[in-house]
Amino acid sequence: MRLTFVDHQSTLGKTPRNFAIDPSGRFILAANQDTDTIVTFGVDAASGKLEPTGDTVSTGRSGVHQDRADGSDVTFRMRVAR
Repeated sequence: MRLTFVDHQSTLGKTPRNFAIDPSGRFILAANQDTDTIVTFGVDAASGKLEPTGDTVSTGRSGVHQDRADGSDVTFRMRVAR
């Protein structure tokens, strides 16, 4: 898969932190740090444009990102299955 610029798309949250492309290339997950959400986008096969699927997971800070007393942080990975 080759990534090229097609268009701008909001991640529908604040402070995009990470994204993942599913193995089929049909979906992208965008993780938003300050709104504690993971938003799913479909990838249009012809144009490559992203369209929100309407699926949003609210993670809550305790499930995804925790600050340690020593100032470091712990980040957990999440697997989304359909």
